[in-house]
Amino acid sequence: MTDIQQSSGSAPEASFAPFQKLPPELRYRIWHDALAVTAEQRLIRLNIHDRRYKTHHSCIAVHNRFCGQHTPCKTYINGQPSRISNCMINGYFAYDREDSEGPEDPKRRTNLKNIGLSCREARSMVVSRYPETLKVYRGSYLRGDGTRFIRCDPASDVLVITKMPVHNSHPHPSPGGNPLVILEERSLSMRYPRDSRLFAEFRRMLSSFQHVAFLHQGHRRRSFPLDLARSEDFISLLFYFESLKSLYLWPDPDLWPDVYENVVEVENIESLRILDYEPRWDIENTAEDIMNKYKARAETQNAHFVEGEEHWIPKPKPLEKIGCYAAAAWLPRRITEDNLESGAIGDTPLEGDDDPTTYDFSTCDVSTTTF
Repeated sequence: MTDIQQSSGSAPEASFAPFQKLPPELRYRIWHDALAVTAEQRLIRLNIHDRRYKTHHSCIAVHNRFCGQHTPCKTYINGQPSRISNCMINGYFAYDREDSEGPEDPKRRTNLKNIGLSCREARSMVVSRYPETLKVYRGSYLRGDGTRFIRCDPASDVLVITKMPVHNSHPHPSPGGNPLVILEERSLSMRYPRDSRLFAEFRRMLSSFQHVAFLHQGHRRRSFPLDLARSEDFISLLFYFESLKSLYLWPDPDLWPDVYENVVEVENIESLRILDYEPRWDIENTAEDIMNKYKARAETQNAHFVEGEEHWIPKPKPLEKIGCYAAAAWLPRRITEDNLESGAIGDTPLEGDDDPTTYDFSTCDVSTTTF
């Protein structure tokens, strides 16, 4: 009877040991791999609301000698040749009130949250992988529509600057200045957190991000004020990213949907050699313009640098390159001997200024990562 029961009975179902009984190194590997998927190419899209003072100096422009003052130069007279240095006095991170998804990709945010809620061990892994926390305001600080806290890793996450205030730089007030200017200063200060500790934390986080991107609309833009590349305030904002290693141009997904059909991350636009006419003159020219403006403004800022205690006075580093998120179709294809013998590469003619046979690919410095 027993033999019959054993032969006719179903085999025992396969079972999985409780997760907690797995070896610690295996559990670690599982959580590590789960977080790696969430962390890959992680973008945090934020508006940066910072407030700065512009200080006019005529000392170097006229007398070829820096006055050594952070306050307005005594030699400056309106109409004289002058240069402008700037400092930051307040700031915070935010995202649009109408943005239902928030600064992060919803799917990645949900995955990260679920991993953190799994158990204490998983929670500690999340905290280890994302050691910092960003305080982000919804809409603006003044409206008081709430805040959100985002775990991040400034060493690996990409901070995407999506928007800045149209007018966030104002003349540095002079001691005993115009009463109307003083009233305006008080009014402007109401738009920002009046807490030195919050500003210190904002400064620490902003200066710690190593990889930064900025929203690019280009000639497809619907509004000039929203085009960061044309903003002098945006150029000088880059001075404050003291840990910056990579800067990327991030085409607006709403205006450049073709980019994200098959997007790649390009480390250096200069070596991209885009074949398509539209992105070539738009993307490449924008990057070149930013590089030139940054160099000129950085030289002026460093020439008028002085240590500050109350205000954040930057000392900008050289900007070596600008990368971009590009459509895979923009990248030039490698040329084989058969292509050269046939005299054509697909639909691309081998004539004129866009002749791919003249490209020296051995000198290209293109590092791409497919999303």
